[in-house]
Amino acid sequence: MDATLEQISQMLSLIMDSSHPMPDYVFHYYVDFKKKPEEKIFYNLIADSFLTLFSYCKLMFENAWSQAFTVLRMGLEQVAAVFLLTHTPGALEKYIDLYKLKVQFINIESEDDKKAFRKEHNIPNKYNDYFDYYWVSDFTDDGKYGRNQLIKLARLEEFLTDIEQSLNAFSHGSMSVFQMSGDNWKVMKRYGRRASLTCCKLYDFLCCSYHNLIGDEEFRKLPLDNSFRLFKTIYHDVFVREGWIKHD
Repeated sequence: MDATLEQISQMLSLIMDSSHPMPDYVFHYYVDFKKKPEEKIFYNLIADSFLTLFSYCKLMFENAWSQAFTVLRMGLEQVAAVFLLTHTPGALEKYIDLYKLKVQFINIESEDDKKAFRKEHNIPNKYNDYFDYYWVSDFTDDGKYGRNQLIKLARLEEFLTDIEQSLNAFSHGSMSVFQMSGDNWKVMKRYGRRASLTCCKLYDFLCCSYHNLIGDEEFRKLPLDNSFRLFKTIYHDVFVREGWIKHD
């Protein structure tokens, strides 16, 4: 194993070990600081994001690559949402309002009543995309919304190509043959290296976003604080070498 791959493995281990207990700490913070009940959906997103990155690392160590790449695609959207919600004034209110509207909609049983509800609230036919992404429309220049707009707003647009070229392919099963064939190890190594570096960057974004939300004092109390410091040391070394970070 070359030095970079060994360091990537170390980072994935740190992510897995530090992320697993985080949901409990996220919800304890939510309860201890008496956050508004409607904000629970936001803290659930944060907790779920940590579990998603934990799951990616665990699946990669178990050589379940197709499953890991599918999880990573979800993690990319989750971390982008957390970043935007913790760095953009007004975004959380839009996110919560849309969630409340979705709850009303999914509790309607009659299809006729659903159509009437959609008409009343100007909800388009593709209502799944609407409920997932419409909250970002106030922050785009053209008022459009969708997965790509979310990821661009979170400054993670470099990974849109990855979604199209590898994450979708693994998620759809069209790359599964590479997982089972030793003849294609070079292909898998290239994809796995890129995906794992992506996971590391998402973990960095997620931790920094949560730090931004709760502040220095509370962040230092977390079980991931020391792990994150060690992770950042390895992360900077690897990402400078790989050209993902420009060395000053």
